[in-house]
Amino acid sequence: MLVQVLPLGNGDARAVYRLTLRAYDKSPDGRCQLSQNKADADGKDAAAHAYIKVHQDQTVKALIAGLAELGIKRGPNWVTESRLAARGCGSKVT
Repeated sequence: MLVQVLPLGNGDARAVYRLTLRAYDKSPDGRCQLSQNKADADGKDAAAHAYIKVHQDQTVKALIAGLAELGIKRGPNWVTESRLAARGCGSKVT
């Protein structure tokens, strides 16, 4: 779906469609980040992994609550996978 037409400096114009509109809202450095993985978007994965490694004997709900007290929001799947990795056991089915 055509959203708008942007004039370019050399007299040409570029059509912007809904799928690419998000790329034009960002700076050139931010455009290349659209295709990168958004893992660890908040930058708190290392702290969360360290907390889970120390408290790996707790239940998943207790770990989520403990992380929430530290201001780290993680879901049960992420916490379960991290706890299994900290214990060095378990496997992820793909």
